[in-house]
Amino acid sequence: MTQQDSAVPAIADVVVIGGGPAGSSTAALLAKDGFNVVLLEKAKHPRNTVGESVIPHFWKFADKIGFTEKLEANGFLGKAGAITVWKGKIHQFSFKEFGYDRAALHVERDVFDNLLLRHAESCGALVFEESPVTSVDFSDPSTPKVQYNDRRGGASSVGEITCKYVIDASGHSVVLAKQFGTRVIVGRGQQEYMALWGYYDNARYVSADGRSHSAETLREIKPVTFVVSYEDGWAWHIVLRENTSIGLVINTNRIKGMKKPQYEAYFRQTVESTPHLRELLRSAKFKEGSIRFMHDYSYYLKQVCGPGWLCIGDAGGFVDPIFSHGLQAALYNATIASIVVKGSLDNPL
Repeated sequence: MTQQDSAVPAIADVVVIGGGPAGSSTAALLAKDGFNVVLLEKAKHPRNTVGESVIPHFWKFADKIGFTEKLEANGFLGKAGAITVWKGKIHQFSFKEFGYDRAALHVERDVFDNLLLRHAESCGALVFEESPVTSVDFSDPSTPKVQYNDRRGGASSVGEITCKYVIDASGHSVVLAKQFGTRVIVGRGQQEYMALWGYYDNARYVSADGRSHSAETLREIKPVTFVVSYEDGWAWHIVLRENTSIGLVINTNRIKGMKKPQYEAYFRQTVESTPHLRELLRSAKFKEGSIRFMHDYSYYLKQVCGPGWLCIGDAGGFVDPIFSHGLQAALYNATIASIVVKGSLDNPL
């Protein structure tokens, strides 16, 4: 049962900042262990985000939080493996070669993340969307005070929750890292990267045998995640049920001085002229208005935990390199976080 219309409580055992995969999974695990968990999420789900490729390691975490049945019922696309074309050299692998008998997936992240957030609610976590955390008072680490802005229903009011532990799973918002000044951008001013992505309808896709296929065959022939390097960086091609996600990872210096409206022109010109992608997109249609971007794409934290707090997922450091293990890493972080917090609260000093 949704908590969107209920009052946010003033006291909790644990406050989780962020309702992405790391936050939702941690909230679900701790709620199942009997703790009073409040999750505060700044956005309203479902919301657009990147990271549609999921490798099969994640199933064990889905099993652990009791999420598997709901996930299977949704019918996300299974994927067979990956193929990269890197500086002209082709590398490919199949998950079956490594003994996996459960499929990797291509998921629409707005759907996947919403399913997981709703699952956290069903486990007993109190979830409040449109309620961004603004700061946390750690003057007494045994009773952190979480300040937030309740923006539900278009109104705006300030609130505070006193708790025993705070888990920052706020993703690239890195709420606690910004408060503490502990985030370090990799290659600041030299090799700083960003992601730029959008969606195409009716794109062809690549299967494990290296051949391309039309979207009509998706249910018969599993796709792979396809990655190709080009002069300015590298690009991904991830086919989904209704469209295809195409993304670029580039040095920000490449588009320095461009206005945001110019990003789309650069994006389309690049992906539609890159070998391999050009062929896959020959009959595809770009979805107008679908361009998204993310700056500061690679970073780490100088400190990920302290008395009464812990940072996980992207809030603890960028977790998604080229081979799509970001979501699985977030779920792993959630499992470790739940063990740490349970141990801390069950055995206070």
